[in-house]
Amino acid sequence: MEYKTVLGEIIKIDQEKVGSDALAFLVRCIQMAHDPEVNENDLIEVAYSEENPILKPGIIKGRGFIDQEALDHPLYPIFADLISLKGKNQGTFNSENALKQYSLTVSEASEFLGISPSAIRQAIKAHKLAAIKKDGQHWIIPASVKSYKVGSRHRKRETPALTVCFGTKKGSGALIPKFVNDIEMVTKNDQGLKEGVVMSFLSAAILTNTQGDKRFFRIVPGPDNEMKFNGFFIKGKFKIIEKINNPRGADKAFKTFTPA
Repeated sequence: MEYKTVLGEIIKIDQEKVGSDALAFLVRCIQMAHDPEVNENDLIEVAYSEENPILKPGIIKGRGFIDQEALDHPLYPIFADLISLKGKNQGTFNSENALKQYSLTVSEASEFLGISPSAIRQAIKAHKLAAIKKDGQHWIIPASVKSYKVGSRHRKRETPALTVCFGTKKGSGALIPKFVNDIEMVTKNDQGLKEGVVMSFLSAAILTNTQGDKRFFRIVPGPDNEMKFNGFFIKGKFKIIEKINNPRGADKAFKTFTPA
């Protein structure tokens, strides 16, 4: 048995492995996803209720509890996708925005987690990492990489992912970074600018400013790279995946950005 996701991924289902009860419940949810009389909230209430055989009873009466065992279950990504399918059928799902979430390559996820590319592909195949395949290459959601448990296989990065020169200086403008973790080992260089390192990141934002002329950059892990700006800089393994040159748009994008 196969299931095709909203974004076109094919998930193969081992019917014997998942069991008849879970399979019957999945069929019920699939029918609800295609039923125009059923809205998105109704489907969510059923799919994540304690009726779902892959979930344990939760603290809230009637609601199931999503633990690691549930997340690892081969049917879990299908239940999650059915919510997107219902949204698509109701006109509330934006496939273009959904695709933008998948911004990491296998090698970049491998670099971040400290495990081999083949281990990343195995995790994708087991649906433990949220990914799609486009033009022969897997693209992964950063949030799923961040939450992925690698246990004893994890190798801590020995060198920083980035070296950053940041802050504000009169006459030079400003470079303001936004990372999920604090910049470490911060010192001042000969020009009086702050320098520090970032050990790891999945998605970050940079705002540059010269007399009100603001620029926004969104960066993710990538190959060796360097970005310089009026004495400020970012060096290390990163790539720019989004750039906004409009000052108002850049300021808004930076304020609303959530790093990972």
